[in-house]
Amino acid sequence: MSINIDHIIKSSKEFYPEINKELSDQITKKYDGGTKTFDQLNAWKDVELPETLLERYEETDSTWITKKELINLIDLKLAKGTFRPMMPKLIKSNEDEVIEDTTKSGFQVMLDFFKTHKKESMDEFWADATDQDKNEYIDAIEKSMEILCELKGVGPASATLLLSLLVKISPYLTPPYFSDESYAFYVVTPYKDDDYKVKYTTKEYVNELLPVYFEIVAQHPKETMDSLEKGAWAMKNYLVKKDGKLANIDPIFEEDEMDKLSFDEQPVFEGRTAPPPKRKKQKKSK
Repeated sequence: MSINIDHIIKSSKEFYPEINKELSDQITKKYDGGTKTFDQLNAWKDVELPETLLERYEETDSTWITKKELINLIDLKLAKGTFRPMMPKLIKSNEDEVIEDTTKSGFQVMLDFFKTHKKESMDEFWADATDQDKNEYIDAIEKSMEILCELKGVGPASATLLLSLLVKISPYLTPPYFSDESYAFYVVTPYKDDDYKVKYTTKEYVNELLPVYFEIVAQHPKETMDSLEKGAWAMKNYLVKKDGKLANIDPIFEEDEMDKLSFDEQPVFEGRTAPPPKRKKQKKSK
């Protein structure tokens, strides 16, 4: 079955920035030491920080984020999602050097995967990806997440937020952010009860969310998972807040277009050859 994603791509390019701007106009708080609005902080995350990681990679063949960058990322994550009062305290309790060393190690797993799977035309990777390719990809993601979750306050969802920052280094192989809205759009609405409570586990991400992305990019290999996440985030955000914070936004789609991405059945990837590794429990993190 051919999958139409025109609405998702349009949402990523048009709806996503519009919604962030509208939300920013309603938020009086300034971030990054009082220097950035919500919209500016979001632009920093989407553009400036991935460029910084690319520059570090080109200069040193590795990359990392600093404590200040991690604090700003978590501030943005909490501003866009559910506020968790303990999370900023836990993040700030990490030592500067530990954050840089841990993120460098976590990122390196994905960077090694990028190198070993490099092709002349990387936008065609997913069109030809075998089960072995997908297994190795998932293995790399799980190992990266396991390392990143060693940081206090960083759980699986936050780990994927960090991994999504590699998008300038490898646009087509960078994993998508495990945002509430994208999971709701791609998994909960079409396949689960509306009152399903996401657990923010690696298993949900690997077994339920990633297979949807695999199906889409196999048919649309020139689209990045980063763009697909942003498009889903925007549409689900609008549907949740259209009678409140986003009442001034004019939808660019019919509502039934925004509700979900339809498959004949829930995508699954049955090519896993080993169970995911055990992880220590994370408290008050996602």
